[in-house]
Amino acid sequence: MRLTNSGGAVLLLLVAILLPALTSLPLLFSGPEVPQGLSIAPPEEHEPLTDGMLIIILDGLPAYVMEDPEYMPFLASWLDVGARVRMQTGEMTLTGPCLKEFSTGIEATPIDAVRNWEIEYDGVDDPFHYAEAAGYEVAFTGFYVWTNLFSGSQFNHTTIYDDGFSDVYNADNRTLDVVHEWIDSKEYQLMLAHLGGTDHAGHIWGIPSPLYKEKMNVLDAQLRDIYFRLPTGWTLAIAADHGMTPLGGHAINTGEDAMNVDLLLAGAGIQQGSSSEMRQRDFASLPLVLFDLPFPISAESKIPLDVLSVDVETKAILEAWNWEAATARQDWLAEHEMIYAKGLDNSKIEWGELPENSFTNRSLDHTIAFVATGCIVAAAWLLVRRTAGWRSNLKLSLAALGLVYAAIHLLYFQLHELQLFGIESMWVRKAMGIFPPIIVVFYALLVLLRRGRVLLDVESQQEARAAENSAGDGTAADCGVSVSVGSGV
Repeated sequence: MRLTNSGGAVLLLLVAILLPALTSLPLLFSGPEVPQGLSIAPPEEHEPLTDGMLIIILDGLPAYVMEDPEYMPFLASWLDVGARVRMQTGEMTLTGPCLKEFSTGIEATPIDAVRNWEIEYDGVDDPFHYAEAAGYEVAFTGFYVWTNLFSGSQFNHTTIYDDGFSDVYNADNRTLDVVHEWIDSKEYQLMLAHLGGTDHAGHIWGIPSPLYKEKMNVLDAQLRDIYFRLPTGWTLAIAADHGMTPLGGHAINTGEDAMNVDLLLAGAGIQQGSSSEMRQRDFASLPLVLFDLPFPISAESKIPLDVLSVDVETKAILEAWNWEAATARQDWLAEHEMIYAKGLDNSKIEWGELPENSFTNRSLDHTIAFVATGCIVAAAWLLVRRTAGWRSNLKLSLAALGLVYAAIHLLYFQLHELQLFGIESMWVRKAMGIFPPIIVVFYALLVLLRRGRVLLDVESQQEARAAENSAGDGTAADCGVSVSVGSGV
């Protein structure tokens, strides 16, 4: 059976859809494989540095707010009581992906951004599971996302649900009340509280707003109270999951305002007045060091040694332990055909050689993408090659695609913070994901309607000609009959 051009184009498009859907799409929805059940035991010379740890997450609070004495005077002067670490999140500045990296040291994947607050994590190689296995009591309060990340019954969850997006104070206050109860009870040794009102305030009012500033002033005083009530021998960590722009924006590729957050540390095991920089996923190494827990091979974390109150010899021991886990991870990645650093060993520490992204680099995915693109081009060729003016239409389409690609590249990678007539580039980026498809669909409908009208016009003309021909034939027949009759007479 011979296919028509349209039939061939449909078949090619089906191939272009099914090939990546059956091969690459499952990987995007599940994320890359990570090591399971593999860890490096802590050094024999090392002992726990803390009796307990309280972690407070301030949702959507950028570093420049935490460092501004007009907004948060106590946090801005944190070096007087502890250490300040500038953390950089991944480009997906959303709660789910950021908290996954923060708590597990595992790189977030695209599906984590899609799920966001409903993010899933089924691993057990992380500080919270290891702490519970070592006999520590672990508890979470505040935002419900933590019930998805650490859903096991061995954890205590006192989830606080807010009253809607406009709830800036109520849920936060109730969460902090739970923290005070925990401190008094001394029941838990690893506690985490997540406040969402900071993110709500930024989205609703914008950071320059007096109402936002008032919220931060109140929160700053509340955090100061917790710091002074924390038991001796404990460690306090205050951090943000992500930041936001002054107008309240964050998502994907939103810029440095959304990616730069602060981690404030104080208490046992922390060097007062110290500072450092690290990636967000490096935080997962801190509870491991403070509680003397194994280092999971799945974690892409580097210990922030500069902020620890240990001597130089101990820092060298800890770094060697950290590096042993990192090289073991590279060996595992190599065995599973993922991106890894070649030629590493335990005798020479080379952090700069580790790849930033270990997402699987399967040649199959590249081949499938190439084949699918070829099918789409071939289908377009079959559909347009016999239409009038297809060459000029092809050139126009390629030019439009080139402009869209260039615009997306500039807006996502070069012009994060551009403002034009008071409009942030963030809104233009969002529009780029909405309007081009709408325009394409609208144009396609116009073409179909135009072709429909042309076909109707052609059919009408054919019917008119047929009617004329029929009328002409009838006249001729009548004339023939008259002649015959006349002749008979």
